[in-house]
Amino acid sequence: MVSIERTRGVWTEAEAGVDLAAVWDGTVALSTFENINALTMFHHAESGDVVCGFDRPRDRWGTDPDRLVPHLTRAGLLLPDGTQHDHGIDERQRLLHRMTHTEFGTTLPCADVELGELLAAMY
Repeated sequence: MVSIERTRGVWTEAEAGVDLAAVWDGTVALSTFENINALTMFHHAESGDVVCGFDRPRDRWGTDPDRLVPHLTRAGLLLPDGTQHDHGIDERQRLLHRMTHTEFGTTLPCADVELGELLAAMY
């Protein structure tokens, strides 16, 4: 079991559901998560370290939690003064996925999104 150290404490792989600590040197990883209880998580990792993670964009943690503030602001997830819009969970996830595409170049095949055949894990 791999531990992911954070400024908010330590999560184990089983608790986090994602082994971001195993990211290789020089690699960037993005992870989004949403469950039936409306819990959402986002992680941005580089070389095995969580640079920025959050459940709500205003409550960030990691080795450089403010690095993504310009990205979050451009995406409409944060206001210029650092406060958060009152988006519902679906809109927040939509804006987050748009941010990962526009700021990091990630893509999801349209057919997979529409048919719901995306990689998922349960824990």
